[in-house]
This record gives sequence, structure tokens and C-alpha cells, in this order.
Amino acid sequence: MNEERIVSPIDMGLAKAFLLRGAKPILVDTGYRRAASRLMKGLSAHGVAPRDLSLILITHGHDDHFGNIAYLKERTGTPVAIHKLDADALRTGIALPANPGGAIGAIMKLITPPNRKPRFAGFEPDIVIEDELDLNPYGVRGRVISTPGHTPGSVSVILDSGEAIISDLLSGSLLTATVPVIAFWAWNERESRQSIRKVLALKPRVIYATHGGPFNPSQVARKFLPDG
Repeated sequence: MNEERIVSPIDMGLAKAFLLRGAKPILVDTGYRRAASRLMKGLSAHGVAPRDLSLILITHGHDDHFGNIAYLKERTGTPVAIHKLDADALRTGIALPANPGGAIGAIMKLITPPNRKPRFAGFEPDIVIEDELDLNPYGVRGRVISTPGHTPGSVSVILDSGEAIISDLLSGSLLTATVPVIAFWAWNERESRQSIRKVLALKPRVIYATHGGPFNPSQVARKFLPDG
């Protein structure tokens, strides 16, 4: 398998964005709005100006993933892609509700009141993903696939390099960032587990997540496959 590294995580504190380096660069997610300066510094550190981006992919409709999208869109005009089931988050500027997964998620929901105010004036996404999106026309060898569970329209990136970005399908545990768990906010845990199996079936060599990770696929398989 090709061992080249395409993915460069951009750490913004509570969340990560991901820069994909190919013939042209692609940005996966944009982080919290208050972390815009860290995002810009991260791009610059890799020699990428926002106007260089060929595509901005939003993996799902939570504001720690699209918080800076209006800032980037206004300055670059770069095409923005999101799955059709989460696209209303961009149309309205309002994050999708975060549903608690398990006891920890339920506690977090109690202490984190929902914020249904628009984060920005909504806009129509340039690309609404039905099922998959080929990234080759945008300069990176790979594709985007539907992986519902965290939200109905969550997507993952599967690259020819063997790298996978699963966003919030899994996250690091509270105690250890490299121990994979179902995210504390999860729309449907059963769907999440099915999507994890879908990603593992594609044989990635490394799995990146927004909160925690990266994860070794064999570690994920031992925990989430029935015969793992």
C-alpha cells in the first residue's frame, strides 16, 4: 500500500481540521468560529493560503466543524461540500441538535444548554453530497463516503494513501485520547457502529478523528467488530 502521507491535522484546541495535500489542497472542516486565527496559522504553516483551496468539505452540521465556513467562503469563494442530510446547517447557519450518546452524553447535555441562534447568514452549499463524492477532480486521490451515526449526514474521507478521516464517528475517551469510543454526542449509536464497520472494510492504515486519535484500525476492529 502507498505509504505517502496526505493528511495534515490542524490542531485548534478542542477540535481539529484536516488539510489534504495533493495536486491541489482540500480543507476538511473549519473548527470553532473563535479558533479562526489558529486555522489560518495552521494553513500558513503548511504553505497554503485560503485562496489556494480547491474544496472545503464539512463532515457534518455541528458548529465545531463549520464555525469558520462563512469567514472562509466570503474571502475565497472556494466551493463548499456537505451531505444533503446535514446541508440545512449551512443554509440556516444553525448547528444541528446534538443528541447525547450514553450516560456521559446525557450529563453533558444537561450542563450544556442548546444554542439555536444562527452562527452566520446561511448560504446554499455549492456541492450537496448524495452518497459519495470523488475528490480526484479537486486534486486529491480519494473519495468522501456517507457514514451516518453521529448525525444523519455525517461523512468520512477515504484516501488512496490508506488514510481515513472519520470526523466524530469515533472520538478519544475522556482518559486517553488514543482509545476509541463512540462520540458522547451521537444521533444513532447503531448507525455509528455500522459506519465504523463500513470504514474498516475499506482497509485504512490509519484513522483520524476530530477529537482524539489517530487510531490504529486493528485497535478499532478489536473493539467494534463482532469477531474482533
